[in-house]
Amino acid sequence: MKSIQFICYTFLFAILFFNSCGCDKKDSFYSKSCGFDCKKIPLIKPYYLGSTTGIDGEWNLSGFSSNEGSIAISSVNVLDSVIISYYFDKYIVVPENRDTTWYINIPSQTQKYRFSSEQEFIKQIAKFTDKRIEFFEVKDLYLKLVKNGYLEWFPEEYKTK
Repeated sequence: MKSIQFICYTFLFAILFFNSCGCDKKDSFYSKSCGFDCKKIPLIKPYYLGSTTGIDGEWNLSGFSSNEGSIAISSVNVLDSVIISYYFDKYIVVPENRDTTWYINIPSQTQKYRFSSEQEFIKQIAKFTDKRIEFFEVKDLYLKLVKNGYLEWFPEEYKTK
């Protein structure tokens, strides 16, 4: 009788263990959280946008080597495995006085470009993609991620809620 009880408990334990081990092997990189008080928007591994000041706060492009830090970002998109983004201080209300910085990050080649001119940015991005340049405000992108559970550039296996 005790051996049958032992087998039942062992079987139950095995079921519970394998059910809770996260055996679906999904990568936590594609989650929308990067810690207790951190919101995250995954871009192209290892690059992501993170904010510890809420969805209305400052978002930073992270994933660089530790000595490079992060870059403040206002709007972003991923086109053909290329991360495009820009930043301006949203508290400067006169558009002509905003100092906008444009970025191109190519993770596969570990290349980064930074521009203070939109025309130079457009000229350079044309070398990497022929898609129409479109940006998404970071807050809107995060809300879309929360609603859908994924973003367009996620690998197919992560496009389920």
